[in-house]
Amino acid sequence: MPEAFINRIATANPPHDVHHTFLRFGQLMLKSDNRRVALFDRMAERSGISHRYSFLEPDPGGEVVDTEGFYRRLLEDHGCYVGPGHWFERPDTHFRLGYGWPTAEELEGGLQAISAALRG
Repeated sequence: MPEAFINRIATANPPHDVHHTFLRFGQLMLKSDNRRVALFDRMAERSGISHRYSFLEPDPGGEVVDTEGFYRRLLEDHGCYVGPGHWFERPDTHFRLGYGWPTAEELEGGLQAISAALRG
């Protein structure tokens, strides 16, 4: 039987460490409940995770989610409106989608508008 040799071992990580952005995002999602924020922080600390990597660069300004920009683009650029999270006691990173449209084509148009607004 021929012998096999390992010549090289290599690993690669995406270029952006987004761990702190991830933690800020989690805290933002839970900010209305201090008990949950404290629990999230404790779980994050106990996880032992110190790095998370992404090919997407986080916003250098520290903004986690531009909810105002999303809602503005959705309405002004695409003529579509959804119920922002604060309407139902959630952060504005949530929204409520009404799907009782008169036609399937209108529902599909609304979903395409949401998709386009999310992409910026």
